[in-house]
Amino acid sequence: KISSWSNRACAAFERVVLLRNSQDKLLYVLCDSKQLVIQIVIFYNYYNHYYRLYQAPNKYHLPYKSYFDQYNAIYDFFNLSRIIFDDTIVFIPHRRMDLVHFLTQINSSRLIDCNRTSTRLFNKQYPNSTIITMEQIRTYQEIIVKLKILFKHFHIPFFIYSGTLLGWYRQCSFIPYTTDIDFATFSQFASNETTERLGNKSLELDLPLVHIFGLSEYAFEYRFSTTLSIDLFFL
Repeated sequence: KISSWSNRACAAFERVVLLRNSQDKLLYVLCDSKQLVIQIVIFYNYYNHYYRLYQAPNKYHLPYKSYFDQYNAIYDFFNLSRIIFDDTIVFIPHRRMDLVHFLTQINSSRLIDCNRTSTRLFNKQYPNSTIITMEQIRTYQEIIVKLKILFKHFHIPFFIYSGTLLGWYRQCSFIPYTTDIDFATFSQFASNETTERLGNKSLELDLPLVHIFGLSEYAFEYRFSTTLSIDLFFL
């Protein structure tokens, strides 16, 4: 089915190349000619996200620099709309905001898994430090979902940081006895205007911005209040 579709999609090209990984998952379809190469990237659904696999090309394929990316990546889910472009049916993100959000994710979309081998060793050595309840997990998930909604509205990327990052690295999870969750973003997004807009929007999500530390030029930090404290550092 994929082969038939790719042949139709690349009908005007000299050759069609299907790239698969060692598990036979389709990664890319390459429509190749002397004048032009089109790379069709395959996305898979993954827990309400789009997941893209990567495998280094070999000498029979395109040069390394020609590829869309050089790592596994994950993107927020978005709906698609069908349009007619140059007498061809194509799909685009349903809303302009979704398109902008997708493009802003590209530079921070790399998916890095935690080290499950070291996690098993840590859990074995400190069994009482790794017990986490489903209620705690749901609380953390709800907080992250609210933050994603908040920062997506302003196209601001963010990532886990400090103690929360330690929990992921060491335990592939949150630290059960933590009293806050730590995130970070980049200093380029720190401004009085951003603070005001984020503060207003955060109230709508029941995630009020309660404290501002430091200066926008140095050691800037937000603290949001909900079931747990949420600290956002500007790096």
